[in-house]
Amino acid sequence: MNEIERAIRYLKSPDALEKTIDLSIKTKDLEVPSVFIGAQTVKYQRIKFGDYKLGDFDREKGYGSKDIILEFVEEKITQDKGDKLYIDKMDDEEAMANGIVRIANRYIKQVQAPEVDKYRLKVVGSANHANVVSGTFTTANIVNKLLSGRKLLINSHINLDGLLLYLSASAESVMSDVAMTKGTLSLGNWNGNMEAKVYMFKEAKIIVVPDDYLPSGVQAIMLNKDVAAAMKKYQECEYFDKIPGFGGRRAEADIGIYHDCFVYEEIARGIVLYLDDTAGAVTHTVTYDKGKADGVEEVPTQDATKPGVEIKLAANTNTYKGHKFVGWDDGANLYAAGATYIMPNSNVKLTARWIEEA
Repeated sequence: MNEIERAIRYLKSPDALEKTIDLSIKTKDLEVPSVFIGAQTVKYQRIKFGDYKLGDFDREKGYGSKDIILEFVEEKITQDKGDKLYIDKMDDEEAMANGIVRIANRYIKQVQAPEVDKYRLKVVGSANHANVVSGTFTTANIVNKLLSGRKLLINSHINLDGLLLYLSASAESVMSDVAMTKGTLSLGNWNGNMEAKVYMFKEAKIIVVPDDYLPSGVQAIMLNKDVAAAMKKYQECEYFDKIPGFGGRRAEADIGIYHDCFVYEEIARGIVLYLDDTAGAVTHTVTYDKGKADGVEEVPTQDATKPGVEIKLAANTNTYKGHKFVGWDDGANLYAAGATYIMPNSNVKLTARWIEEA
């Protein structure tokens, strides 16, 4: 057995390869087992209710009925990425091409892992319906800003177990200055793992990432780990010590990953984006749709609004014979007319939801 065969055997060991990857992937906490219904497609069921109030019991009719809306959502895996790495054994300082192993490990750490992390955080940072806290982090406000985001999660009925806080390196430097004087960071166990100690802000595990890992204008992202699902169809690292046309003079590594990341829109309020607003005031529109209402649509109006600003949802003046209006549906959640609504970092369409009158 030659030395490259020993290297192949070592690198194909799952423990050895996973150790290299685990040290590099910042978004590993978002990974879930991949359940595919085809070569490229995953599928899950989205559940909505006609309204979110308990019905009254009637002695003659029993319990009231409630509309249930079931939707099957299919997502396509889009990221099929990889490269071939070559090394000429004559140029390899380590005998018998062991250097291809070292080069492949460095590629995973410096090229593959950062690109995977950037893609996943871009997906999370671009989610429709995500909560938003605006304002540039300073030592005077960063703690209150982070607590404001936590409050938004609580008011969105998001479980705080499994909370993650991705901090840009710039934001972490601001937080570190505050932590020295206010003790805002702690070292503790996260998500029930009693073996690992991590730095935490309240319940949130802190992961510091380079500034360019986060979408432009985003200083930090706080989210429940189950709001987004990072999936891998496969991840491979194959080694060859004899390349056609080169005899035994060249070694090759084929490294690839077929992956994607999805946000479950119905619980996207489990994400908080902390936006840096120094670049100027970005606004988004709110439009109303009558849904199945009768007659000519009467459309409420709403001024263009900055992300993170609270607005009050308009009243509904449309009617639908035999039905009653139960609220405005933004595609993820149902809100009563007049309810407070936190503007996300995207345009919003609110559709009137109706249920049949008993």
